[in-house]
Amino acid sequence: MNKKYHAMRSPMGNWVIVDDGDGHLTPLSPRWDLFDYCAGDFAWSEHHGGRTLQLALALLADATGNGQCALSLHEHFAAVLCADCPRDGWVMAEHEIRLWVSAHSSTAYAVLE
Repeated sequence: MNKKYHAMRSPMGNWVIVDDGDGHLTPLSPRWDLFDYCAGDFAWSEHHGGRTLQLALALLADATGNGQCALSLHEHFAAVLCADCPRDGWVMAEHEIRLWVSAHSSTAYAVLE
């Protein structure tokens, strides 16, 4: 897949839009079904709080298609979002997330093979 995640700030909040590579744009699902850290918008490049954890969980779940993988790795991935993502916005490719998962997982998730 060629998904890209576009994060942006606006006066109405922080948004992450998923571009599926075929011209379809949708908001990133927060995946509250996996864990509910917070209601509301996402956060990055700030403190390691609930909104950043929710974003990390959502990105990992969407990019890998594997909720268990997301739950296992999202806290570590959230630290990357805090440290490396520009405050005003960013674009991240699905394959970058999957490479990060492969490099940081002690478990071989079948979805990444």
